[in-house]
Amino acid sequence: MCGLSLCSLTSRQPPAAAQSNGPPFVSVAPFLLLNRYLRTLRCLEGVKSVTHVAFLRAVNVGGRGVVKMADLEKAFTAAGAANVKTVIASGNVVFDAPATLGPLRDRIQQRVKALLGADPVIVVRTLPYLQRLVEAAPFGTLADNRTVKLYVAFLAAKPKRLPTCPIAIPKEMSEVRGMHQQDALIVSRPKPNGFYGFPGLWTEKALGVASTARNWSTIVRIVKGRPSGRPFI
Repeated sequence: MCGLSLCSLTSRQPPAAAQSNGPPFVSVAPFLLLNRYLRTLRCLEGVKSVTHVAFLRAVNVGGRGVVKMADLEKAFTAAGAANVKTVIASGNVVFDAPATLGPLRDRIQQRVKALLGADPVIVVRTLPYLQRLVEAAPFGTLADNRTVKLYVAFLAAKPKRLPTCPIAIPKEMSEVRGMHQQDALIVSRPKPNGFYGFPGLWTEKALGVASTARNWSTIVRIVKGRPSGRPFI
């Protein structure tokens, strides 16, 4: 109770002068402190904490956007996020914060900008949203197909143009299988050179918004690694 207890509030003895004369002395200060504490509790109860996942674009990719995950955790913590943990080194940050990020989003943006030396693209989704995405199993049996790679392109804003899926991306040997709310589900197959296509800038060109893509296995790892309300392991 912020260092206070009911025992300490009620066990204080009145001044000697008040003990010797007149009616019993009753100090109002402890009750004022208790009232203030209860008001604070009621305010805190109105702020619901939710687990969020921030996906940073182009972090530790091809020697660009190089940043240590420990420094990224410190940046989010300094901005005001709680229980901050990163998942692998591609810029995935799990943290707790109010459901509506508000000014916290701007503080995170500024802290990460200071680390990278440029304005970052950061797309945030709540953990419950990702849990629903994984439970929906949008890739069906392809999730068990080792000859393909599966991605989710998280859009930084609502697309200016809604695509009609499926959409083929021949140059990248990829296709947009569909949309989950405002995020694109992408299947990639090997090119003749053996490398897999990557959606990359396709979403910006086709949908008119910035995005960052993550491998389906990374998303599953995040969801299974941190059930809501429990520390990430």
